Amino acid sequence: MRLLIVTEQRTYLRHFEEVVLELAARGHEIDVASPATDKVVLSDALKHAMTQLECPVQRSDEWADVIKLLRATRSYTRYWNPVFADSPKLRRRAFRKMAAQLTDGKNHLVGRCPHCELAIKDELLTEMVQSATAEKGERLSTLGRLIEAAVPADPDISRFIQSRSPDLVVVTPLVQLETFLPDYVKSAKTLGIPTLTPIFSWDNLSNKGLMHVVPDQVLVWNDTQRREAIDLHDVPAEQVVVTGAPRFDPFVAMQPSVDRSEFCAANGFDPTQLVIAYLGSSQLVTPDERSFVEPWVRALRGASDPRLAGANLFLRPHPRQRHDWLAWDISDWGRVQISISDYQNADQQLYDALHYSAAAVALNTSAAIEAALVGTPVFSVLVPEYDQGQRGTVHFHYLLEEQGGCMRVAASLDEHVDHLARLLDGDQDATRDRNGPFVETFVNGGLSGQSATERMVETIEQAASGDQTSPASSASRSADS
Repeated sequence: MRLLIVTEQRTYLRHFEEVVLELAARGHEIDVASPATDKVVLSDALKHAMTQLECPVQRSDEWADVIKLLRATRSYTRYWNPVFADSPKLRRRAFRKMAAQLTDGKNHLVGRCPHCELAIKDELLTEMVQSATAEKGERLSTLGRLIEAAVPADPDISRFIQSRSPDLVVVTPLVQLETFLPDYVKSAKTLGIPTLTPIFSWDNLSNKGLMHVVPDQVLVWNDTQRREAIDLHDVPAEQVVVTGAPRFDPFVAMQPSVDRSEFCAANGFDPTQLVIAYLGSSQLVTPDERSFVEPWVRALRGASDPRLAGANLFLRPHPRQRHDWLAWDISDWGRVQISISDYQNADQQLYDALHYSAAAVALNTSAAIEAALVGTPVFSVLVPEYDQGQRGTVHFHYLLEEQGGCMRVAASLDEHVDHLARLLDGDQDATRDRNGPFVETFVNGGLSGQSATERMVETIEQAASGDQTSPASSASRSADS
């Protein structure tokens, strides 16, 4: 079997590394194609498992510019869906991408009222359009789909695919606000080659762009993502396959690399005191996370409970935020360690910290999922300044305990400190297992008997053979009946 994986950057393969390696171990030939600008260096294991190629990223026909504008507009208007009524930050981000396509690179649109000359900018313009087209939004969505369906496959991209003679074309991530990947799905479909996209993150389907050309199969983690694919991307239910999340399989298999005393010594911690981990979020959630972390540290240091006041604090910034944290002087905080990692996925350092932490605290980050996998209780605080990065995102709600999530959320720092104290006191509600049920449904997809990696590998093999009846696919369809 020959697979052609097309991606914007090879770095995305880290989310499926075990899947790719297992496919190679089974003797399948794997081509990975990405733009000429992609300079990502793969691990030695991945290098030996595949052939790396450069692929076309621009259409060569008269649709080249028009299709970008069409897709940017459709990805913006998806945020008119009532699901995103409280998500103006996500809507503005998509708007900027659309504005750039309309204006050859500018991120803003400005008009003037013909009567009073008042400047009407960005969202005000689109709010007027949205208001004028009230109750007709579905017509606009349908029009966009029809135009997309009428756009032919690009000849150069089709020739590139043909040159590799693949049995299956896999694209990831198909949901970026700006991406050339829909044209690979379109060309493969025209050529009669099966297509598939795996979803690699918990927020892919709810806070990015549309899946403009739907592949033959969409592989998701769980029933929540399955509903998102169907309701938000118009993927037919029978084309959605629940596999669980293979990106977490290596993390689940880890064991502590050091004992507790060694961990504390390496981080300058007092081994007689408990450890609390703080897990940093992306810039989309918190443009300046340090402005929250400082009062959070002060709240713990000032707690009446000596266990919290004297706690060792392990701060783990989001990988893309680490430069801001490196310049931070925390020398007078006492037993606070900032842990910087260049590794984009969870690593051994994070596993050790979570394993030895009495609690993990996060605003809105996938690292909360890793905490749940280790069994560490997860807590959060609603921060008014970051409301659009918390409650203003759909995926944040999946973490909440009232939604079956792993996270107990406080409305203030005082309430948060009380939550932590109750945990340490063994309060029944505070210590209730939120992690187990969340991991079972959200990470494992409610499935058992195989790892997510094994399920995804088998689903890919069956898709390449033209068989759409994998066990995971059948389980997904039975959920509809």
